[in-house]
Amino acid sequence: MRLCVNLNEEVRFILTDKGLDIWIKYLEALLNSVVTDYNHSLRFDIEQEMKFLYKSHQKSELVSMQLHKFMRVFGEHMTLGSPPPIKDLDVFLELK
Repeated sequence: MRLCVNLNEEVRFILTDKGLDIWIKYLEALLNSVVTDYNHSLRFDIEQEMKFLYKSHQKSELVSMQLHKFMRVFGEHMTLGSPPPIKDLDVFLELK
């Protein structure tokens, strides 16, 4: 049996404390690289995403992002012996 997954598909997962820390650091680095005047709306979007993450994490809710972004944000942190960034290492994908 084969499963074809497009990297643009949304994946859903529950963040651990480590995962929240990784994602926030990723967003902070993005925020620091944005020129204030030119990208004001982008800065606002990143700040809103950070607020949403804190709220979702406090409630242990599923959060989602495209698979390619998930790989970019968490990929290097998913190594043997490291604390997992997502609960039970489970990623959920909607089957169509």
